[in-house]
Amino acid sequence: MATQTGMATQTGTAARSESAGETVAERAERQASFGFRDVAVEAKQGMVDAVFHKVAARYDLMNDVMSAGMHRVWKDAAVSWLAPPRGRPFEVVDVAGGTGDIAFRIVPENPVRKAKYLPAKGLPFLLVACGFALYMFIPSALSAHMLAIFQREGIDAATVVTIGALFGPAQVSARLIEFTFGRKQHPLDIARVALCILLIACAGLVWWGFSPVMAAGFTIMFGIANGWMTIARGNVPLALFGPDGYGRMIGQIAAPVLLMQAVGPLLLALVSERLSDGAAIGTVGLFALGALGCLIAIRRP
Repeated sequence: MATQTGMATQTGTAARSESAGETVAERAERQASFGFRDVAVEAKQGMVDAVFHKVAARYDLMNDVMSAGMHRVWKDAAVSWLAPPRGRPFEVVDVAGGTGDIAFRIVPENPVRKAKYLPAKGLPFLLVACGFALYMFIPSALSAHMLAIFQREGIDAATVVTIGALFGPAQVSARLIEFTFGRKQHPLDIARVALCILLIACAGLVWWGFSPVMAAGFTIMFGIANGWMTIARGNVPLALFGPDGYGRMIGQIAAPVLLMQAVGPLLLALVSERLSDGAAIGTVGLFALGALGCLIAIRRP
């Protein structure tokens, strides 16, 4: 009798365990992982949609900051390489497309595809290549000699180091300003403004001398100009000549740029040694003026 009772108890326990196991399995099927917690399957999609709606407005801005705006250039180049047909219907699957900006570029009604471009040859292309080559002499030369010039002109070493530290924040701030407020401005106009700022900085330093305040102001304005010109180097050719053959264009522009970057430190050292540090800053201003002249001479399509 006791044995029968024990067997019944074991059978009942097994039945309850099996029933509990089925309940756990069924519960697991009705749940899905969301972050570090489980949620109901029917609620997960709405929660995922809410997250994407929350970040969508800032998603491209984050990409701009991390890539210095170059992600837009390469997306245009990717669409150009894809070459979607214009005379017949077609289908494109955009997998994990984020905000869909590549898909929107593919749509035939997209104004990017209707934009007018200059031919990537002749005088306009030569002016772009010369303009950026002349400019790239400046950061190459100043990165090697700017702080040494300040110190030779009587600014103490600690102050010179502090002044030099202003360049990076000024450059990043300029990029953030351009990302936030300059999206509707043509890249050519932004490059022209950057060169004007650099010209004013050079003129102020030559005219009023190498005081700590003037040196700090020059460094900040140089950082702002360089921040904008770094973006313009990629955006101006794209805006003027279009995305077709963009990689080849950038390669052709890079050849004179690399030459000027190699010559810059040596030439500025010779000017400082044979003439003066003021003449060296004046030389920087002349290169900025030449670059500005090239970019002003370009007529937009």
